[in-house]
Amino acid sequence: MASNTPNKIRRLSIPKQFNPKANKAYNKLDGYEFESPTSSPSIPLRSFNEDGNEKEAAFEDSTNELTEIEIDLDEKEFQQRLIDSPPDKYNLAYCIFLLLGFGALVPWSTLLTAVDYFEITYGPEYNFEFNLSVAYSVPLCLGLVIVTRFGKGYGFIPRILSGYAIFLVAFLLIPFLGVMEDKALSFALTMLLTGLCGLSDSVVEGTLYGLSGLFPPIYTQAVQGGTGVASAIISATRIITKASLPDTHDGIRKSSLIYFVISAISMVCCIASMVYLMRLPITKYWLNDTIMATSSTNEISPEIIQSFNTTLQDSHWRRNLKVSYRAILVKIWPTALMVMLNFFISLIVYPGLVSIIPSTSGTQWTWFPVIIISTFNFCDFIGKSMPLLWFHNISEKALYVLVGIRALFLPLFFLCVSPRVFNHDAFPIIFILLFSISNGFVGSKFMMIGPTKVEKHEREVTGTIMVFALILGLTLGSCVGWVIPYLL
Repeated sequence: MASNTPNKIRRLSIPKQFNPKANKAYNKLDGYEFESPTSSPSIPLRSFNEDGNEKEAAFEDSTNELTEIEIDLDEKEFQQRLIDSPPDKYNLAYCIFLLLGFGALVPWSTLLTAVDYFEITYGPEYNFEFNLSVAYSVPLCLGLVIVTRFGKGYGFIPRILSGYAIFLVAFLLIPFLGVMEDKALSFALTMLLTGLCGLSDSVVEGTLYGLSGLFPPIYTQAVQGGTGVASAIISATRIITKASLPDTHDGIRKSSLIYFVISAISMVCCIASMVYLMRLPITKYWLNDTIMATSSTNEISPEIIQSFNTTLQDSHWRRNLKVSYRAILVKIWPTALMVMLNFFISLIVYPGLVSIIPSTSGTQWTWFPVIIISTFNFCDFIGKSMPLLWFHNISEKALYVLVGIRALFLPLFFLCVSPRVFNHDAFPIIFILLFSISNGFVGSKFMMIGPTKVEKHEREVTGTIMVFALILGLTLGSCVGWVIPYLL
């Protein structure tokens, strides 16, 4: 039966030594109001039965000095956050989320970094580099809309495992499609698998962030860390496999087969890890919605009080508050627009145009596109990491200027192809280095700024809007980039 309490404010009496204002351990509880300590010998903990009747309990210490905390949470949710979570033994859950985040970006990175294989397989007439980004990003964008609208009707395991299973099948089939005599059919099937990977990517990432959001925030950070490092690791894998065999057509095919098999193995690891994650006690705890609903105890131990700074993360638990998309857009539209423009600019020339820049190194031509793509992946990762280390206080207006400066790289890349003004390999490498670092840095900063412009209960929706702006930029940029071969 629903509670008949007039509002969501709940008052908790705790000993003075646990006063958040007097203890640095509670400084992270931003967003909550704390009243001054009182010398009253007994201040009741206000709680309510399911029928709405108030009942009282007191929590005293040896000094009989108590203080009060007011928390804007639903009663059931408030109780839910106070139950002590099982420990993450050996940080297994964290490591699994890290691996799952890595696996979510493996398909895009794997297909992208195998540009030399696709070039010798299909040749320039199929414009594989340009078609790849469109075939992947358009289903990715559509899939995000579908997942947002209908995805909640299905469980975490079916959505995530089906996505990784599709990745696995694609990695095993694509190398064999390349040996088909009918190149047109082979190319069409490869594009179909690429589109399925893009669609599955939206399902996996959307579900994965939703699942990690039920845990403390450190697990969402693990997912972000996994996706951030994926491109760099996949690029390193491609370089190693390519260097291990002769730089001939046969050598490239064999090294690519090894490369795709390694990616497939990583998907098997992700599938096994996901199954194991759902069996961990910490996962069962955070997913068990009935624990709090059936809990009748109102005793709160000091240990649970001390866990407030890591367990009271209200971005998820304020989901019952009304959120207006229009109100959020009014607050964040410039930031979301800049995110879209940043990735729109990047996808106009990456991976399509930059991967067809000719090399002046003669026999080493098959290495050059791999070097270009790998440089982008490594430097983009560096750019994403920079906000954690430097430039913390850079203004948003300065980031607007950086987006404009990034647009100046577009004609520079064109001048590396036709007409070829920059006739040396060093020029495109320098351009791509600066272009990719700025892409990662600007994108990460804007994604961090967006949620700071709204109220706490609006941040979950804000994150969704920002992600949609990012993917929309990727999709529009890849569509514009698809026209480039017809302009050269």
